[in-house]
Amino acid sequence: MKKLLAALFVLALLLFYLASGSNAQTVQGVITGTVTDPSGAAVPGATITITHAGTGASLSTTTGTDGTYRFPLVPPGSYVISIKSANFKEVRTTGIVVEASQTVPFNARWEIG
Repeated sequence: MKKLLAALFVLALLLFYLASGSNAQTVQGVITGTVTDPSGAAVPGATITITHAGTGASLSTTTGTDGTYRFPLVPPGSYVISIKSANFKEVRTTGIVVEASQTVPFNARWEIG
């Protein structure tokens, strides 16, 4: 009887452990980076747009005073990233792949346009 109770207790602990770990996982990724000019100085206020290649859904944000940006909770897939700002050529990059629980760094150094 003691062995049966011990086995049930271990089984209950195992099930609790497995169930608690599944809540910590996420299916989204992150895209983050820094935008700089040819001299390496930060470009604040640049508009960054990511577009999902399969669905066409897009999100936009602007760089902070230090030239950084971040897109949290990005669904997995292939993305097109475009970066626009006054006095600079538009940067457009295709084939940026985001996977679940992955952080994708994408830094851009601009040419004056």
